[in-house]
Amino acid sequence: MFNDILKELRLGKKWTQGELGQKLHVSDKTIGSWERGTRQPNLETINKIATIFEVSTDYLLGMGTNNIFGLRLKKLRSKTNEIQDAIARKIGISRAVYSHLENGRNEPDNETLIKLASHYNVTTDYLLGHLERNKNTMIGGKIKQLRKQHHLSQEDLASKIGVTQTTVTAWENNKSIPGADTLLFIADYFKVSADELLGRNTNYHTNNLDEMIDIADTFGDVFLLPKDKRIIRGIIKGYLDS
Repeated sequence: MFNDILKELRLGKKWTQGELGQKLHVSDKTIGSWERGTRQPNLETINKIATIFEVSTDYLLGMGTNNIFGLRLKKLRSKTNEIQDAIARKIGISRAVYSHLENGRNEPDNETLIKLASHYNVTTDYLLGHLERNKNTMIGGKIKQLRKQHHLSQEDLASKIGVTQTTVTAWENNKSIPGADTLLFIADYFKVSADELLGRNTNYHTNNLDEMIDIADTFGDVFLLPKDKRIIRGIIKGYLDS
C-alpha cells in the first residue's frame, strides 16, 4: 500500500526517483526499493515524506482515505439540494451505486463519470480532483492567444487554414476541437508543437512503461480511470510473465 501511494504522489509532482531522493537525502535506488515494496523507510523518513507531499502519515501508510471524488459529489449535491435517489435516476444508476460513489467504495465507469460531470455542469477533471486547466491552457485559449500574437482576426485565421470563421469561434470558445490533421496544420502555421497547443506539460519524460501508464490521462478518446490503469498494468504483466 505505502509503495503504491508513494509512487502515485511522486508522479503527481512529476519528479523522478532521483529528484525525490535528493529531497530526502537518499539515493534513487532507495526510492526504487520503497516503491517496489522491498524496503520500508523508518518513521522519521515517513514523517519527512508526508511533509514534502503535504499529506498525513495515515494517508501515506494507507490508513486514511483521499476520496476527493466522493467529497466533491457530496458538495455538489448539497448545493443543488437534491437527494441521491433523484440524481441516480437521472443518470441511470441505482441509489445504492450513487451512495457508494459518494462514500468512496466504488469508482465510476467512464459513462457515469461523464453523466455526473454533465449533470453538475463541471469538468471530469474537477470531479476526479485533477488540476483544472484554465482557459489559456485549453486548446481554444491557446489558439486565441496565438492568433492575437500574430495580429490575426478570426476571419484571417479561418482563411489561412481553410475553415469558416464560425469554426474558429467554436474552437476558441472550447465548444469543439480541431481534428488531428487540422491541429497539425495549426501547429505548423504558428510554429509551435502540437503538445503546446494541447496545453500538455512536456517537461516530464520517462522510458519506464509502468510510469507511462501512471501519468497517462487517456487512451485515444477514452479517459483512463485508476481501475483502467490497474487492468492495463495487469494485462502487460501477464504477457511478460507468460
